Amino acid sequence: MFIFGHAGVSSLAAYLMKRRIHNIDYRYVALGSMLSDIIDKPLGLIILKDVLYNGRLIGHTLLFAFALTVISFTKNSMKLKMLSLGIWLHLLFDAMFLYPKTLLWPVFGNFRSLDYHPNFILQLVSNPLAYVPEAVGMSFLLYVFFRHGHYRKYSLIKFLKTGKLE
Repeated sequence: MFIFGHAGVSSLAAYLMKRRIHNIDYRYVALGSMLSDIIDKPLGLIILKDVLYNGRLIGHTLLFAFALTVISFTKNSMKLKMLSLGIWLHLLFDAMFLYPKTLLWPVFGNFRSLDYHPNFILQLVSNPLAYVPEAVGMSFLLYVFFRHGHYRKYSLIKFLKTGKLE
């Protein structure tokens, strides 16, 4: 998934859990849903491209998600809990359970280089599995934008300050 897929679909998942999880801060859920890629894409595709060309590294592991979850409960921080929720949703929506060597790192050894260079633009245009989550995520974000009046400056600023949907 890409930006709207991760941020929008993860926010939708959190929205559907709002009866069980109180005080959801959608800003941190959205940030958490992209944090794995924010860490791993520059690290694996730019910084380590000659050594390890792979956009799924540390941020795509259970170790990373579990460590942040433990820290969030240790510090009893709702912001970190929401960030952690976003990371868990990212792992789920990236179907990382299909990639146990990465998900369970370091159990199966070091990360491996990809044997291909993914063309993200071509994938987005030609693969429905890539653009459907983007459309769903964007649709939900537009729904929230209009349903909660975020087109009005006051409402948008209030959301940006609190992360709450009221």
